[in-house]
Amino acid sequence: MGTLMLVRHGQASFHADDYDQLSQKGEDQIRELGAYWVRHGFTADRVITGPLKRQRHSAQLVRDAFNTAGLPWPDTEVIDEWAELPAERMVQEFIPQLAAEDDRARELIMRYEETGDLDEKELVFQEVFVKMMEKWATGEY
Repeated sequence: MGTLMLVRHGQASFHADDYDQLSQKGEDQIRELGAYWVRHGFTADRVITGPLKRQRHSAQLVRDAFNTAGLPWPDTEVIDEWAELPAERMVQEFIPQLAAEDDRARELIMRYEETGDLDEKELVFQEVFVKMMEKWATGEY
């Protein structure tokens, strides 16, 4: 019996002008994954990724680890349907609605806009994003 391995891309660039790219930490994460798989003799018959830059770059970094070790790695197939949900568009559409309906969300959004601390921005954004996704997942949004 075969094994299906699902891997999400490395960390994206949350505060960059282009979110759809791996951050340095994301590149490090994926390079470590590739090195781990090489060390442990992992093989793959098929590699599939979504079309986003961060997805394709993650697949390429794993391929690079195998190429560097002189090991075979299959060509990557890109499947458009494996793109992530349109989170950026959802944030633009639903966050204003959430702020209008939810006092805590409104407070967090104001805090997000006011702080210059990137770590705080990530924490605050995550809490608002979770609230938005819960409403989306239940069909409210």
